[in-house]
Amino acid sequence: MAWCQRCEYEYEEYVKKCTECGDELVSNLTEDNKKTQNNYEYSILMNVANTMEADLIISQLEAYSIPSYKGYQSSGGYLNIAAGFNYQGTDIFVPKVFLDEAREIVTENQSNIIEDMNAEEVKELEEFEREFNDKRNSRVSLFFIIVVVIPILLALLYNLLEFV
Repeated sequence: MAWCQRCEYEYEEYVKKCTECGDELVSNLTEDNKKTQNNYEYSILMNVANTMEADLIISQLEAYSIPSYKGYQSSGGYLNIAAGFNYQGTDIFVPKVFLDEAREIVTENQSNIIEDMNAEEVKELEEFEREFNDKRNSRVSLFFIIVVVIPILLALLYNLLEFV
């Protein structure tokens, strides 16, 4: 098997370069031949469901000047290219020195997204309730017309025809 010195991902023997960082692959990964980006030792921050979510989180981290990159587990990179997704998710890596700060940023941003989603859901529910009440009021009005007004009109019409 071939290994990336920087990302520490395993590849098939026929692969010559890492699909994530572009480095040449080595046959054995040891502590001596591991590389780090920007002289940082990277650690996994989290695993997310897909590449789009990883890109979103990486852009949030970049806004705070935290270097990061995404990677895939074993055949995840291949699956992502071949099928457009991979069932293993996407890993996000940050330097170990920024790990705690990155976790705080991601947690804070995710809670803000949840709050925004809750606000949107409340608006949607209020709109649904308004539409439901409008329809219910229309049905009540129609029921009133059918049950009360039409019989009264028919009775009046019958009485008028009876006098003629």
